[in-house]
Amino acid sequence: MNTVLSHLPDHSRVWIYTSSRAFTPVEEEEISQLGKSFVSNWKAHGSALEADCIVMYNHFVIIAADEQVAGVSGCGIDSSVRFVQELEKKYQVTLLDKLNIAYKNESMEVVVEPMFDFQGKMDQGAVHAETIVFNNLVENMGELRKQWEVPLKDSWHKQLL
Repeated sequence: MNTVLSHLPDHSRVWIYTSSRAFTPVEEEEISQLGKSFVSNWKAHGSALEADCIVMYNHFVIIAADEQVAGVSGCGIDSSVRFVQELEKKYQVTLLDKLNIAYKNESMEVVVEPMFDFQGKMDQGAVHAETIVFNNLVENMGELRKQWEVPLKDSWHKQLL
C-alpha cells in the first residue's frame, strides 16, 4: 500500500475513482498536485479536513479523510465530486462509472473494463477465482489496506462467476 496515505488512521473514509484508461506519468503527477491542492483547501462545515489524495497504479484516484477530525457530508462530498468531474474533463477520462471493473491480468498489469467485457473474460477463462480484483466498495483506510486488492473469490465480484 502506498505510504502517502500511511498517516491516516484505519477509520478514515475513502473514495476510490477508477480511470477508464491509464494515466501517463505526467498526468499522474499533475493529478497528484491537483489532489493535494484540493484536499489542502477541503472543508466540512467550515472545518479543515485531515485528508489526502493520491493516484495509484496509474488508474485510481483515491481521496481519504479522517472523519474523526471533521465529518464529511453533503457539501464536502459535493465538492469532492466536482473535483473528480473536473479531472474527467481535463484528462478526457471516465472516473465516475461504477460499472468499470479493475483487475490485474496474468502479467500483473492493471486492466479496467466495463462489467460486460469483464464477464466475457470470465466466460473465456482469462479471469478466474484467483484473479486479483480491486474492491472499490471498501469504505475506510483499514479496508483499503487489507481488502482492496483481493482474489476475485474473496470479493463482491464472485457473484459474477
